[in-house]
Amino acid sequence: VYPHFESEIRRSLDAISTSTREFEDLHSSSLRFRILRQHGHNVSA
Repeated sequence: VYPHFESEIRRSLDAISTSTREFEDLHSSSLRFRILRQHGHNVSA
């Protein structure tokens, strides 16, 4: 599935990495951190 949607996934990950949400719950923050790190984005802890 990944090869068929690679560009859409990359665009979504880029949008997530550039968005700044001040009021996220712990689950959302940790999930965002994990997914971005798994896909090679630099995310500060």
